[in-house]
Amino acid sequence: MESQEQSNEITDFIILEGLEIARAGQAKELILIADDVKLESDADVRVMIDYVSRISTILKEMEAERKGRQAPILAGITRDNARYKLITAPLSALKVKLEKMMGDYQAEQERKARADAEAIRKAAEEKALAEAKRLEDIRRATEETARIERERLEAEGKANEAKAVADKAAEDSKLMQAKTDQALQESLDAAAPDIAPIEAMRGNTGGSASLHGKWTWELEDIDNVPREHFILNEKRIGALVRSGEREIPGIRIFRETKMVVRK
Repeated sequence: MESQEQSNEITDFIILEGLEIARAGQAKELILIADDVKLESDADVRVMIDYVSRISTILKEMEAERKGRQAPILAGITRDNARYKLITAPLSALKVKLEKMMGDYQAEQERKARADAEAIRKAAEEKALAEAKRLEDIRRATEETARIERERLEAEGKANEAKAVADKAAEDSKLMQAKTDQALQESLDAAAPDIAPIEAMRGNTGGSASLHGKWTWELEDIDNVPREHFILNEKRIGALVRSGEREIPGIRIFRETKMVVRK
């Protein structure tokens, strides 16, 4: 039976650890009851109360003994931790400080590289826009010159020559417009050059450091945060219920019954 195997294992463990054999026997006896326990009458309840009372006594005594056995061990660990922290605490703080300084320096270098790249992109954009304006000015000036010439020829009755001037002006204007559109497109397509990744740097004695980035966040407007990102404050709700609160929207408050045995 499972309870029989458990009782043997627990008893053997307790004896091997040098604890009180009598207490181990009591524990074994109670564990064996698990297979035969029944609850059909008030008399059975009274028997169970006695069992629970005995179990509580054994558990309390064993917990006290456990704490007593472990107290000097834990005290020694506490003393060792305190001694090591005399050195490790300031060293850890210094390590964090130096890593932050190096991280800030590398981040600043990256910021400068991005600013330089953006300046190059902006210069290319401005150059393309200036070229587009120059071509547009030429196109308009050419159209105006052709218009004046066409009107002069028409006034002189030279219709064929006037038409030829108009046709050539239209062709020239179309060509200049295409060049202007191309320059404008180049201004839109102007992109910053790729930034070479910052390579790992090596110290004089063999250590190395590299810049590692990670995504993080900070709250801007809690009203816009989706509901699924919120966690119910169970401790606060529990405290409210224990203090007498009986109506909380969305929460079912009920009385949970449990038998408590006192010695």
